[in-house]
Amino acid sequence: MTSFLLQLAFVNILSLSSLLVLALNLNEIALYDNSGFENLKVTLDLADAPTPQQVIYIGDAINDKMSSVKWKIETGKYATLLKHLGSSSERHKIQGLDLVGTGGVQTCSYNSCVDSHDFNDVVSAYYWGLYDTSIGYFKLFEHKDFEGVRKFIFLSEFSEDTIISMGDWNIQDEVTSLKWGNIGENIEVELFEDADGEGLSRTITGSMSETEYSNLSDHQLNDKISAFRWSRTPTPSPTPIPSPAPTQGPTPEPISSADTCEANTELLMEGIHSEYNDSK
Repeated sequence: MTSFLLQLAFVNILSLSSLLVLALNLNEIALYDNSGFENLKVTLDLADAPTPQQVIYIGDAINDKMSSVKWKIETGKYATLLKHLGSSSERHKIQGLDLVGTGGVQTCSYNSCVDSHDFNDVVSAYYWGLYDTSIGYFKLFEHKDFEGVRKFIFLSEFSEDTIISMGDWNIQDEVTSLKWGNIGENIEVELFEDADGEGLSRTITGSMSETEYSNLSDHQLNDKISAFRWSRTPTPSPTPIPSPAPTQGPTPEPISSADTCEANTELLMEGIHSEYNDSK
């Protein structure tokens, strides 16, 4: 009996704190001060920050102590962990750790992303926001094979046909690999070497078979992406279906000029005879 109880205590070879995380409610974030999801310190509830982009302090219990994180956030929402309480909520311009919601439990361990983002024992605040993938999205990575610092870009956050400079973004000129998804066949995204849209460029469309570049060195843009622009390509007009040609009857035989002259003469004579008879 004792052995059975011990087995129950280590179900799925997880610690008690990990079991608690499996019971995360929707829109909750679990912060640990251990790199292996042990010693749960704080559970954040996005409902405590009712306004999007409102920066919230994570609390003394975990301030500057987080080494791993799990979250369960609904699709259409994300949370960003910040190093400082006074950080801006302009997530593209700051070094933040984006936790994008999918409706299920997701993890970020020390080895997989906390350390590579330089976020070990430095998190002090967070905020949440809304995202829309109806146009498409990108994930930018600092290193090849999708490693290192990552940054999410949702195209719906930016105006169409506008060059978006990344000159003041924390990942500008540091992108080595990227992934993209949900880009429609009529959507075109241009990546530029220079912040003003000049220099080398690479165009990505929804009709491409690829959905990722594991090493931008293969495309001459390693550590060079400084701007982008998205636009809709014109939808081709449908080819008009020609109307069927009207059905024609038999072609009448042509009347010769002689026949025409004779017919006109007969009509003229009839008129003359009629006038003559009337005059009698």
